[in-house]
Amino acid sequence: MMRFSYAKILGLLWFALVVFALFFGLGKPFFQIWDEGRILINTFEMAQSGQWMATTFEGKPEFWNTKPLLLHWLQWASAFLFGWNEWGLRLPSAASALGVVLLILGISKGILGSNRYGFAAGLVLMVLPGYVGFHASRTADYDALLSLGTTGAFLSLWLAAERDSRYLLLTWFFLTLAVLTKGIAGLLIAPGLACIALLRYRAIPWLQTRWFWLGFVFFAIMVLAYYLGRDSLQPGYLEAVWNNELGGRFAQTNEGHDHPWYYYLGVLVRHVGFGGGFLLLFGVVLAVKAGSDRVRLAARDALIAALFLGVVLSSSQSKLDWYLVPMHPLLALAAGLGWADWLGDVRVLGYPKRIMVLVLALLFSATYSLEIMGRTNRPTSPEWRAKYACSEVLSQALSGQGEPPTAVLYTPYDAHVRIYVKLLQRQGHRIRLLKSSEVHHGDRVLCSEPEVRASLRQKFAVDSVVHPLGAVTYTILPPFNPLNFDENP
Repeated sequence: MMRFSYAKILGLLWFALVVFALFFGLGKPFFQIWDEGRILINTFEMAQSGQWMATTFEGKPEFWNTKPLLLHWLQWASAFLFGWNEWGLRLPSAASALGVVLLILGISKGILGSNRYGFAAGLVLMVLPGYVGFHASRTADYDALLSLGTTGAFLSLWLAAERDSRYLLLTWFFLTLAVLTKGIAGLLIAPGLACIALLRYRAIPWLQTRWFWLGFVFFAIMVLAYYLGRDSLQPGYLEAVWNNELGGRFAQTNEGHDHPWYYYLGVLVRHVGFGGGFLLLFGVVLAVKAGSDRVRLAARDALIAALFLGVVLSSSQSKLDWYLVPMHPLLALAAGLGWADWLGDVRVLGYPKRIMVLVLALLFSATYSLEIMGRTNRPTSPEWRAKYACSEVLSQALSGQGEPPTAVLYTPYDAHVRIYVKLLQRQGHRIRLLKSSEVHHGDRVLCSEPEVRASLRQKFAVDSVVHPLGAVTYTILPPFNPLNFDENP
């Protein structure tokens, strides 16, 4: 009979909590307007065409979104295994976040000799709404997978500094993963890594090892093969990458996302929340004052990598909230090291520390519960209803709850609606995105905008069904013909 030790029970509870935090309600929210809908259209059209080295949007080469294809390949594979639905398409992002937590756990134990450092860092990370939330681990966006690459690169460099320069190969592997996920954004961690190498007095010795150069050659071959290969299939792709990722987003303001240099300070406050801010602030203070030199050094390195990442992002002309996602695991690691060092062995805690553990547990539960409520409950703001009223009906139809309309009218940016239409078409439903001028008698038209609804009622005789979030399905009736009207049926 298998016997479970106290440590194994705690480990299983920790793992269950992390899995619950990442996967609970993953498929419940509708596809988001920025940028999930368009990314998934790229993935869906890739699967339809079988062209795995290029993305398209409505059949045309995709040059608005110039990100590499690693996430799209993973989404394609996940949808094939688990279904073309919200859960199946978001699974790679949630799994990437789980990979980040497990990497931190494994490597911190290997270097510092105890699981508690990884346990603490993982729990801190799970409290941060900016990471366990939209446009990160909860949606089919690039940023959670990017954070796996950047965090893996930092942890591998940490291994190389503490153990053996052979781990530089792993650093280059994770940098390759990051670049093949989000292009130039995958290299924004590099200045911080270079600074760490200099402070550790490892820069010159590492440059003299074959492991560094073997890793670099692997990185260069993989990245060049991808970019040159895609440009040969979609001529003009490299020019679009230059204009979008370097000249477009970094060197100049793109799509109106112009903010002052201190913009990300406010973003960070919003991303960590009250409970997360408490855990990060006091955890970092505890790490700086830790009794172990190795803990202090590891926390310093994590903070340096996070600081350099923030500085590089702040120097970019285009700023968006989710660019900060890769910073969260680094901050959580630094704070987790401090809390774990201060608490020590949980089996022999004194009374004051037991009280603190209880306070931390309550803080974690309260913070995460608020995040869960915000994640799974429907917002009620008019702006949110305007964006997602149609999505509610289409999402239910995709899961087999109700008959979908035959047409959808949605005039603003519609990628989050368009992906539902494509997935319903894949199921065999007769449904199209139309303009008002293309509506015909017999159509069952789903719409939510007041002006569109008024136009349909003015032009046609209709039967209507009002849905909970305010969308309406109009059945377009044939015109009234008095010759066919019988007063005495």
